[in-house]
Amino acid sequence: MKSPKISIIVATYNRWDLLQRWLESIEKQSYTNVEVVVIDNGSDAETEEGMRTFGDTSEVLVAKVTSEVKENVCPKIRYL
Repeated sequence: MKSPKISIIVATYNRWDLLQRWLESIEKQSYTNVEVVVIDNGSDAETEEGMRTFGDTSEVLVAKVTSEVKENVCPKIRYL
């Protein structure tokens, strides 16, 4: 029997330092059927650049709260 998918949701605004630690912690977990949803409330370039450089071992969805559409910053990241 396949394990159920777990969705983990976090909101952020200009806190790449904490978001990075949080994402790294999730990647270290033994349960692997996980999707991560990041609600980005219009963070500055540091947070966006951090998401570009973040590892792609987990499925990460990003909902960016802004009036402009951003390009996909990482192959494993889909903008909602």
